[in-house]
Amino acid sequence: MDIINTVEKEETRAKEAVYFAFPLAAEKPAFEYQIQNGWVRPNEDQMPGACREWFTLQNLVHVSDGDFSVAWSTPDAPLACFTDINRGKWLTHLPITNGHVYSYVMNNYWFTNYRAQQGGRFVFRYFITSGKELSRGALSRFDADTRAPVVAYPFLSSFSARIAQTDRPMPAASGSFLSLDAPNLQVVTFKAAEDGEGYILRFREMAGRAGEGELALPAFRVRAALLCNGVEEDRQKLAIAGHLVKVPFAPNQFVTARLKLEPAARSVAQK
Repeated sequence: MDIINTVEKEETRAKEAVYFAFPLAAEKPAFEYQIQNGWVRPNEDQMPGACREWFTLQNLVHVSDGDFSVAWSTPDAPLACFTDINRGKWLTHLPITNGHVYSYVMNNYWFTNYRAQQGGRFVFRYFITSGKELSRGALSRFDADTRAPVVAYPFLSSFSARIAQTDRPMPAASGSFLSLDAPNLQVVTFKAAEDGEGYILRFREMAGRAGEGELALPAFRVRAALLCNGVEEDRQKLAIAGHLVKVPFAPNQFVTARLKLEPAARSVAQK
């Protein structure tokens, strides 16, 4: 489900807050919310004194209750309250009595680093999905789809001709810029190397399982592929065959690889 809320709001310095309510029908809910590269359960994973009246999200909230799960995505508004709005009680423990999620989009309660009033036109997007259970891999894909959706771009050769000469829509096998056969491995970066030697790809393992993925780049001829550390220092060679590269990964790991391309492929990639 996709929801777009557009608000035309007048400025006021009277104390106010604005929420959007999502009363998920969970009787015995278990909450967790996404942070950078991890998940947090309210109360269980928080230190004494931590805020329990609002939470800062990377993007997702996951609510489960027995035989169903719901994922809620909020790419435009990073604050949320669980079970109730912020009432200024400074709770030491959050009672989980319902599955309600409140998107805390603005307020003028705070004294520093915040405008005294908010006004104008605002757009807030929300996305909701559900299922019997939502795995870490499914949640990661939903996060990527709703926070950074794929942007279609026609890939051209140096002669301004399509790489795959076919009618649209182009089939995935021949028309894709790249493909990866491991569903729990996500491509998060493709960029020029800092030292100018080839291209850097970064991958993220999403489901907590080790394995090996096969990366295919149909438009390239790969001359060399190397596993690197986070600052792009080469560590070991990766197996290649034509336009295929084998990428090993450990559970929950970020993997960095360097690709060196044949001159003809390099000119296409930089076009």
